Amino acid sequence: MDARKVTVEINLLKDFGMDQEKIRAVKAKIVSSDKFDFNQEEVELIYKLTGFDLLTVSEMRGALLLFSGLKIRRLDEKPD
Repeated sequence: MDARKVTVEINLLKDFGMDQEKIRAVKAKIVSSDKFDFNQEEVELIYKLTGFDLLTVSEMRGALLLFSGLKIRRLDEKPD
């Protein structure tokens, strides 16, 4: 791979607040987690990675399963 391309990609990630080490850590956490245990910064990073299509199919499936395990209020439920 061309070194200029790698530099541009890394700089672009940094411009959007995505650090390579944090990306690696959150991807590893997605794969190894059995329940949703992500802080706000990690959730925002997952959102950005998803938006830029930077998760593998397995990572995306894992994130979806973890998120779907949350108790989320249904749209047709009345608030307490």
